[in-house]
This record gives sequence, structure tokens and C-alpha cells, in this order.
Amino acid sequence: MGNISRVQRAQGSLIASAIGDALGWPYEFNSGNQNHDSTMDSKFVSWKRKNKYPFWHVETIKKGNYSDDTQLTLAIARSLLCKDWFNYFTKVEYPYWLTYERGAGRAVKKAALIWKKGNSPWISAECRDYFWAGGNGGAMRILPHVIRGMDNKVENVIDEVIQDVTISHGHPRAILGATCYAFALYYLFNKHGVLGFAELIDVLIDGRKIWGAAPNLDKFNEWLEIAKTRAGYNFPSEWNYCYSNIVKCLEYIKQSLSDGLLSDDRMVLENIGAYSKVSGAGDVAILVAIYFFSKYINTPELAISIPACSVGIDTDTIASMTGGLIGAFCGCDWIPLEWKEVQDYSYICSLANELYGTYELVETLKFDIRDNDILETIDIESKYSIVSINECKTPFGQTIFLKKIKKKIENKSDEEKEVPEIQISINLLQIEHILEDEKLCRITLRKAMNIVYLKYKGMKEDEIAKTLKIDNALVSSVLSYFK
Repeated sequence: MGNISRVQRAQGSLIASAIGDALGWPYEFNSGNQNHDSTMDSKFVSWKRKNKYPFWHVETIKKGNYSDDTQLTLAIARSLLCKDWFNYFTKVEYPYWLTYERGAGRAVKKAALIWKKGNSPWISAECRDYFWAGGNGGAMRILPHVIRGMDNKVENVIDEVIQDVTISHGHPRAILGATCYAFALYYLFNKHGVLGFAELIDVLIDGRKIWGAAPNLDKFNEWLEIAKTRAGYNFPSEWNYCYSNIVKCLEYIKQSLSDGLLSDDRMVLENIGAYSKVSGAGDVAILVAIYFFSKYINTPELAISIPACSVGIDTDTIASMTGGLIGAFCGCDWIPLEWKEVQDYSYICSLANELYGTYELVETLKFDIRDNDILETIDIESKYSIVSINECKTPFGQTIFLKKIKKKIENKSDEEKEVPEIQISINLLQIEHILEDEKLCRITLRKAMNIVYLKYKGMKEDEIAKTLKIDNALVSSVLSYFK
């Protein structure tokens, strides 16, 4: 692996990350996939996704399309081309992402909404939820920081990664999952020669004091003070517990790998929480990705496709993170031709070049992601509305899908046309007679109103009786009071 250039590694990691996302998204537990009989293999598939926004509908996801994991990774990558990447991401990229997100989790979307309002989640009314957010929605997007900083000190990269993750997640599980992933990526980007048995795991265990260190007080003091008072738990204690658990799981994974190909993937994954209630946590995601990377490093396609199709785990994020690790070490020459059909392949390659290259940082990007061209529109109808899914190309070259809803306008048949407004009045004496009429004790007010409504709609009395399944005499009695 010594002849692989840094640029090739940058391209390989960013592309393989997107490939893992696209392969795994159809099999992710919250994907809404309606194709229950889909064949699970290493190929991209087109599938039907049930979506509840803006109303329940089913949309077709094209082969090789990626989800929010890659969307936010690319958004971070673009932001890092600016001098103040944090400001650009939280004020431009992140709020706008809400208009085209695909498959995002609750915590990531909730934080984006808070930033869109101009607030920070850790000082908002929803801060308690924020500090309990330990999902992998932060770790999944940090790859660009390591590409950009692979020539810098790893401690500086990790500080930047923590700053990124805390944009949306405040729990130690989310942050430590990201820092552990960043440390692993950094090592692989700078690794030359053959990778020894479980070498990455040994490196992570040896480097635990770096990736597992609590956030730098000089840079995160204000945030840490808020965490201590508003998190709802003892933040330092929780940090130490999560950190110790990751180290313990790394040691367990190394022991399991000693069985080689005979090791039982499912048993290992169960023991590190991949099938548990916290399967979507940041620390669980990186542990599973490290396991698959370490076991299948000699067959990169398997390293990505196996987690992508392992129904029950967080398939898209774990396959994406595994792809990031594989690409960081193996570059991009190994990528099969059919996998190069992943959405926005060329754009991702060019963005990787800009990230690692000599690109001069700017105050703001030349193009605005909100200015895009519509390539194709698909309309999906409900009873009362139409949702238009516009496939668009941004000025940067990324494909996004924007949804717009409009009220359905339809030509009503003569029977469906509204009845002309007619004023019907009834006096107190008539009400008294109705109350004394024993025949009318057998029907509800609703049915009586139906009789009157159908009569003034033009229906004959015998037709009304047949429609409502009541006696003709009863119909006549009701109508006698409304003539």
C-alpha cells in the first residue's frame, strides 16, 4: 500500500464512504423500504421508500443514491473550504440541508431546525434532548476534517471533530465515537506498507489517551460548563464510562479476530451492541466499522458489502464508516466499476481533491447551494394534494432532491359538485312537535340531517329511504318539518 498517494487516499475514503451509504441505505431499519423481497448483495438496487413527509407517499430511490450520511459529509467538506467553516456550516449548509435531507435521524434534524432559528442547541429550550443525543449522526460526517488535516497534528484534528459533532450531538457516546473514528482515519491516511493483524485496534488502544481525552478546556470551557449544569447527568462520569466501554470493546474485538474467518460476525456484533436499543449510537457504529475493516481488509468489497446488507444493524452508517476506513488505507484503484455508478461520483472525486489540495480558503463559496437547476420532476398524488419531487443539480455539481407540495385541483363530476347554499329554518314550535313525535325517537340527529341534506340535493324520498336503510314513512315525517 506504500505507493498510494494522499490524494488517492482522500478520493478513496470519500467515495467508499458514499458507496457504503448507498449500499446500506435500503437495508437500514428506518429506511422505509417497501421492497421486502430485495436481494441483498454487493450491487446497488433501486427501491421503493415509504415517506411520511409532506404526507404518506412512496417514492422510488434510484440505484446508487445515498442518504443523509453522505449529504452531511459533503456539506461539511464544502464548509471546510471556507475560513470560518463552523459559521458557514451552521448558517448556510446545515439549515438548507433540511430542504433536501433523505433518511435523517431525529436529533440531526432537530439540531438543524434550532440552528436555522439562529440558536445553539446547548443553550436552547431543547438542550436536555441535545445532551442526551448520542447517535452516530455526528460521527458519520467527520471524514472531511481528517482529509483536510491529515498533514497536521492529530490532536488539532480531533479538536475540530469535537467542534463538529457538538453542533448536533451532546452526549459522550456521540463525541467519542467520532474522535475514535477520526484517530483511526488519521492513522490509516498516514500508514505505509502492510497492515499487521489487528494493527488498527492496537493503535486505537495505545492512542486512547488522545482520542479519549475530554474536550480541551481552553476551547470548550463554556460548552463544558453548560454540559455540567444542563445535561441532566454527570457529564465527566458519563464520559469516563463511555470511554472505558469503547476500550473494553476494542479488546474484545481483537480477541474475537484471533479466530480469523471462523469468528461469528453476528455474535461479535451482538456483544458490542449492534443489535441492541443503542445500535445507532456513535460509539457502537465505529466499533462495528473497525471490526469489519480489521477482519476483511484484504477483501475491501466484502468489508463494505457485508455490513451494508447486515439487516438489523445501522447498515448505511456502518458501511459508510467502514468505507471511509477502507479508502483511507487502500485508496481508490480497488473500487469495482459498478460501484463507480454511485450518485455524484465525479463531484465527490473533485471535492476530495479540493479538500486535500492547495485550495485557498475563502470567506464564502463562489456558488450558492440554494441556486440549482431542475433535471427531472416526478409528481406523486394523494387524494387532496400532489408532492413534486424535483431532482436538481447544484452549482457545485451535487444532486439533491427537493420536495414541493401543492393542493390538488380536480374536475368534479355533477354528483360531486357542491349543493347550492340553501337556508333552512325551524322554529321553537316545530322543535316541540319533533320532540313529541314518537316515530322520530328511533333516529339520531345525524340521520335526520342526512335526510334533509339528501332531499335538498335532489334525491327522491324512496331513494333516501333505500340509501339510509330506513322506512319511507320515517323519511316523510322528518321532511314534513322542513317544508
